[in-house]
Amino acid sequence: TITSATTASVAENSVGTVYTATANESVTFSLGVSKDESLFTLVAGAISFSSAPDFESPLDGNADNVYLIDLIATDAAGNATTLEVAITVTDLDEDITGLRKVGNAISIYPNPVRNQFSLEGVELDSNSRIRLLTLDGRLAKEFHFRKDHIYDVKDLNAGTYIIVLQGDSIHQTLGKIIKEN
Repeated sequence: TITSATTASVAENSVGTVYTATANESVTFSLGVSKDESLFTLVAGAISFSSAPDFESPLDGNADNVYLIDLIATDAAGNATTLEVAITVTDLDEDITGLRKVGNAISIYPNPVRNQFSLEGVELDSNSRIRLLTLDGRLAKEFHFRKDHIYDVKDLNAGTYIIVLQGDSIHQTLGKIIKEN
């Protein structure tokens, strides 16, 4: 029987274990596949986000910052028990050094994009990078910050990508782009 809690809460941008699975007998833990499980990793009962969560850009199924996963415990006899766990991401007041907003908004256009997109409304330090991640957190493409703000993506497959700004003192998710062929 699974003995760990059905809920957990974690601040945005957290890395490392966000939930620890426990049981009252020797079991093997696994994750289901029908909810938000693809955004997590499970190692020996320790559950972590595959990519640090961002409150302002939720990736859970209904974008409410409550990530649902099915935790499955299987004993030596093959008996399986499933527990639905809700992991809530909470907001932090972030002081982003290295990112300077120009005007009131950051804009990414065109979106959807075919060949290139423009990122307007931010200025970054010279060490900053723009990273495009797949929805499961894998790096798809990385750019060094460009003063012309234009980034070429014609070599990417069609799909949805997360835009992350990263540098010496910054790690901020800006939003998503949709790449079309």
